[in-house]
Amino acid sequence: MRCLKPAAPPVTVDTRGISQPPEELDSPYLDGDLLDVRAWSHDALALAMPAKLLCRPDCAGLCPVCGADLNSAGPEHHHERQPDPRWAKLSEVRFE
Repeated sequence: MRCLKPAAPPVTVDTRGISQPPEELDSPYLDGDLLDVRAWSHDALALAMPAKLLCRPDCAGLCPVCGADLNSAGPEHHHERQPDPRWAKLSEVRFE
C-alpha cells in the first residue's frame, strides 16, 4: 500500500467540548476532576489518521510479490498467480 516515499496526509481531528456536571460525566480520560489530555489527544489523532498512508492520492504502492514500485513499473508488470496453499493436498488426489 506504500511506495515508501515521504507521505504527509492532511489530518483533521474532530474535537468537541461537553459541559456536564463531573458526577454525570463518564470517560476513560477522566481521573476525578483531572482530564488526561495526552491520552485523549493521542486517541483522537489515531482515530483520525487515514487507513492507508500514501504519498499522493493516486499512488499505486509496491508490488506485494517482488516489492517493485508500481508507480514506475508500468502496466506490463505482473506475476503468475500462485495456487492457494490451503488447497495443496487436493493436488495429490488421483482418480484412476
